[in-house]
Amino acid sequence: MKLKSLLFGTSLSLIPTLTNAQCVATTDCATLGYTETSCPDGKGIRCPFGTTYACCSDNCIKSGFKYTCTDEGYAGGVGQSCNNQYTSCQCKSGYKWNGSSCKKESCSSSYKYTCSGIEYSKGSGTACGGKYISCICTSGYEWKNGKCEEQPGITLGVCTGRVKNCKIADILNSDGSCTTNKENGKTPIGIVISIKDNCGYAMTASPIAKGIAWSTEDFLHGNYFATWQAAITDFNGCVNTQKMIQRANANVYPAAWATVNYAPSAAPATKGKWCLPAAGMLNSLYNNLDNINDTILKLDGKQLENNKETIWSSTEFNDSVAWTFHMYKDGGLEYYSKDLTTYYTISGGVVVRPIIAF
Repeated sequence: MKLKSLLFGTSLSLIPTLTNAQCVATTDCATLGYTETSCPDGKGIRCPFGTTYACCSDNCIKSGFKYTCTDEGYAGGVGQSCNNQYTSCQCKSGYKWNGSSCKKESCSSSYKYTCSGIEYSKGSGTACGGKYISCICTSGYEWKNGKCEEQPGITLGVCTGRVKNCKIADILNSDGSCTTNKENGKTPIGIVISIKDNCGYAMTASPIAKGIAWSTEDFLHGNYFATWQAAITDFNGCVNTQKMIQRANANVYPAAWATVNYAPSAAPATKGKWCLPAAGMLNSLYNNLDNINDTILKLDGKQLENNKETIWSSTEFNDSVAWTFHMYKDGGLEYYSKDLTTYYTISGGVVVRPIIAF
């Protein structure tokens, strides 16, 4: 028992501690050895200057307070202490309390997966030593061959959630994967130009049609955007495109029909899933133009520079005017008459570069 001023017997008195033949007075209970808030069975002495106690060591041990809980693998004691000892201990991760000590968990060889990474949702079942027997995968992946693998049969043209593996200016391949560079065994179909609400949009590396009109009629299909600040909030490229093709044929809406009839040879099943980009997507293209142009070059596509090309969007200014991508305008946008096919400031005419969602 760590007491500096206690006397056991028929009477109790305080005995001052002598240090270097000099008495040092103190009223600090902890310094005097009164460190416990209470003692088992009341077997202890209360500090005369406060409410803490000094417990008899033998009584602490007899009452089960015998673990210091301070060695490797220990996180601390459980419950109240007595003389800085506990009845049981809390163990660190990878250790387990066996009734008398924290022992390193002995895991079978089946516990070998950490289940960490963007493809993984969490571990399956309980962990042992921070590892699991198997893992639960995120959407679009399945547990196979001891890891989360992409599910076969990727469907391009819809938001699958796999965009979390991609970034703007990445290459989108025909299998739905994104890569920074061209890779053996993968066929590029576009460049990621926009990511919005867990959905990605990739554009072709070159125009698929040039000198082509948006429409030959004046008609407003729904929402219109009278400023570029408003236009860049529109990401409904495929919704806008569907409204056009459902209204009339390719003679009336040549740009929209050019997109839905497009299908790269590497992904023929995507026919009907390509769309005119919305103004918000083209604004993202404008804001990331240098990186996207670098990727276009990797694919031997046609880079966007100067006034050589202006791209139709599916976003309307009014019934007779639509927004386009333009390199030298606010937000990368300019509006033109829907029946425009060429203009003196646009050396390459107005073009179609479709996008596909993934």
